[in-house]
Amino acid sequence: MLDALESDFKLRRLKSLKQTRGHVRVVRKAFGDLRALDVTPNIVNRYIESELANGKAPATVNRRTSLLGEAFRLAVRRRQLSVMPEIPRLGENNARRGFFDKAEFDSVVSNLPWYLKGFVQFAYHSGWRKGEIRSLEWADVDMLGKVIGLRPENSKTNEGRVLVLEGELWNVIARQWSLREFQKLGQLSDSCTSLVQSRLSPVRANSLSKLRIVGGPSRTRTCDQRIMSPLL
Repeated sequence: MLDALESDFKLRRLKSLKQTRGHVRVVRKAFGDLRALDVTPNIVNRYIESELANGKAPATVNRRTSLLGEAFRLAVRRRQLSVMPEIPRLGENNARRGFFDKAEFDSVVSNLPWYLKGFVQFAYHSGWRKGEIRSLEWADVDMLGKVIGLRPENSKTNEGRVLVLEGELWNVIARQWSLREFQKLGQLSDSCTSLVQSRLSPVRANSLSKLRIVGGPSRTRTCDQRIMSPLL
C-alpha cells in the first residue's frame, strides 16, 4: 500500500514529496511487516503512544498517521480493500504567533524600500505563500474582472485558486501595474526593478528587457512578466 501511495504522489507531482518520503520510511518501518487487514485501531493507537513516548510532537505523529490513512483510502478507492481502520488524530498546539496588527504592519511597510512594499502588502492581505506570490505573472490577472488566479503547478497543494481583487489587494496590484508601465517607459532605474533579487545577476543598461537567474538553468524571463518585486 505504501508503494502505491508513493507512486500516486509522484503522479500528482506532490511538492513536498522529499519531506513526505521521510515520513513514509518511518511508517513503513512501523507497519511494513503487517498485512493491511492486520493493522487494527489498537495497533495504530500503540504506535501513536510509542511515538509520543519517544518525544515526537503531536504534529509529527499526525503527519505520519495521516499518510497511513491516505494509503488505506487509496487502497479502498482502488477496491483493493473494503474497509480501513479508524485512525485518530491528535490535537496540535502549534498555532502561529507573532502576527502584526494593522498599525504595526503599516509601520513596517513604511520603512521598507519601495521595491519590497508590493510583495509584502500582497502577502499580508492575501495570506498566500512566498513561492506562490513569486510565481504570479500578469497573464494571471484579469484587470477588468479584478481577479487573480494561482496556477495549480505553482500551488503547494497542487490546486489552483482565484482571488478577488478588492480594497487593499486591488490597490497593490494597481500600483504594481503602474510601476510596470513606468519601467516600460524607461522611467525607473537602470536595473530590472520589477525583478530585483539578491541572487540575480547584474542587469546591464542596454538589456533591461531580460535578466538571467544565477546558478540555475540557462533561462531568461522578460522583465514585465512577473507582478511582484522583488522575487524573494
